[in-house]
Amino acid sequence: MCGIIAICRLSSSAINPLSLNVDSALSCMQHRGPDDSGVYEAPGQAAILGNQRLSIIDRSDAGHMPMVKPADEVAVTFNGEIYNHVELREELRDHGYSFDSRTDTEVLLNAYLEWGQDCLDRLNGMWGFAIWDGRKEALFVSRDRLGIKPLYYTQLDDLFVVASEIKPILQLSEVPVAPNEDAIRTFLERGLIDGTAQTFFEDIRRLDPGSQVVVTDELTHESYWELDADAPHFDDPANEIGTLLSDSVRLRLRSDVDNGISLSGGLDSSSISALVAGRSDEVRTFSSIYDDPEYDEREYIRQMVDSFDLDGTEITPGTDSFLDTVSEILTFLEEPSKHYGVYSQWHVMERAAEDVTVMLDGQGADELFAGYYSFYPTYHRSLLNRSRDRPSLFFRLLGERIGATRFRGGVSSIFPSSSTFLPSWLASDAAETAEDLSESVLAEPFLETTTPLEYEAFDGFDEGLNNQLATSTLVTSLPSLLRDEDKISMAFSIESRVPFLDHRLVEAAFRTSEDKKIYFGWTKHVLRKAVTDILPDSVTWRRDKKGYPTPLKRWIGEGNGDIERLLTSDSIASRGIVDADQLAAVYDRHVAGDIDATDLLWRVLQVELWYRLFIDSERFAQPTSGQVATNGRE
Repeated sequence: MCGIIAICRLSSSAINPLSLNVDSALSCMQHRGPDDSGVYEAPGQAAILGNQRLSIIDRSDAGHMPMVKPADEVAVTFNGEIYNHVELREELRDHGYSFDSRTDTEVLLNAYLEWGQDCLDRLNGMWGFAIWDGRKEALFVSRDRLGIKPLYYTQLDDLFVVASEIKPILQLSEVPVAPNEDAIRTFLERGLIDGTAQTFFEDIRRLDPGSQVVVTDELTHESYWELDADAPHFDDPANEIGTLLSDSVRLRLRSDVDNGISLSGGLDSSSISALVAGRSDEVRTFSSIYDDPEYDEREYIRQMVDSFDLDGTEITPGTDSFLDTVSEILTFLEEPSKHYGVYSQWHVMERAAEDVTVMLDGQGADELFAGYYSFYPTYHRSLLNRSRDRPSLFFRLLGERIGATRFRGGVSSIFPSSSTFLPSWLASDAAETAEDLSESVLAEPFLETTTPLEYEAFDGFDEGLNNQLATSTLVTSLPSLLRDEDKISMAFSIESRVPFLDHRLVEAAFRTSEDKKIYFGWTKHVLRKAVTDILPDSVTWRRDKKGYPTPLKRWIGEGNGDIERLLTSDSIASRGIVDADQLAAVYDRHVAGDIDATDLLWRVLQVELWYRLFIDSERFAQPTSGQVATNGRE
């Protein structure tokens, strides 16, 4: 796990690393790699690679990066993990390659020498890397299939720059710092940003998951992986998924440092905890808890700790210096997050950094296996459409309706009024959403001069639910969660691993029919079946879902003075993005308990802090916490 930067020109003119502030760019990522730092300048060629290394596998100097094979004129800067490096090393040895280290970096470099760009098909892992091939005078850049590891790039005239974070790119004097107002509007209205190529910064883009870029005297960008919508369904998906999840955890326990688990008490992190406990004598878990019953999962957390004899640590984040902490989080996130669970996540990672360097997390299962209640309407609509040809499915639909109400407490919460196929007596007025409220608070001139970003929904599957899940996985939900996961863990020099996003398991999830994912109101039914023998029934068959609970609604509703001062500040009024009077009215209604405007207020609050951090400052705020949180390493 590291921070990378690569710079090259599409022309043959040489690069002066000093003029590009490469050292300053790397220092911005010291939190990503506090153990080592290196720069490689391609001899006589227009390319520079830089790396900040966090040592996970083979922590010796043999793992120094950028790693170079001088005889082959090839160098790599790499962020991530190739989990099947052990197997690939043996295969490459059979092809005549020798190794000077035990690192997965050297495996990656030799894999490229053997198979070229096709090496990507053989990798099981998460990555963002850049390989300079001096033989071709070409830069080869790749991001892992699901986008677990971030990569950002910019192209200005003939200069191409790619890095693990945005801040290093902004250090380069050629790159302007300007807000992308279309992206800002999209975030305020929809909470969407990470599923698009555009970022909050006008000239900086994120590399698409599952894609690669080759830079020579021109730039080519193409996908190397996508979901196969034509793959046949499994006859016994629960068995297949259980086997793959177990193997994914096995691979992700490969490291030369201490591991921990982010345990929320839900099905996903509990499944990982149980599988790790089956392979390790000592398992450390870290959990956030709150006294408010609406946000408290300690009952399930402690059941897991007691059942598997885990070494559990509980953290209760407070609200002292709330805005200062959110500002610090944003410095590392670099763009606002739609999830206020990042506040709890930050405190969990901060505490975990005292004990471990690798953390396993349950991200991805909800998107793959239909874990959110918002997936119900799509599935019920699909059942209704199919029942036209198979009338017996109508009774399945009725059963699903009844089963769903056990989770949400009423038909109206499962079938909002926007579900046009429902009889009127089943419908009710939906609560005001962040999208509804944003229409009333965004300033008219801002609306007139900006255009929301569009995204393409996946539609390759015959089943509507799997299409929605694919869209959620690739665009609307998971990308933002993965950015949060990476940036917050790396702020404290922790490598986060996500077993549910092993590409084999992802592909298996989409070879599972929608009827196996939601069943008689049970979300993630196939996953529950897959892990039912290893978890307590009280965890496997929980009816409620809390996600990563953080009581921000209550904190705002209590009239937090710092939050109120920010939302009513002169600076927020002067930007021309929101109508200050309308925003104040929404805030007052929230505090009075008339509406729940948490999502919108959270988004507006972050956008204002983002402007202060990255636009109003002379350049931008520099990281602080991550540069000292180095797990005790010098």
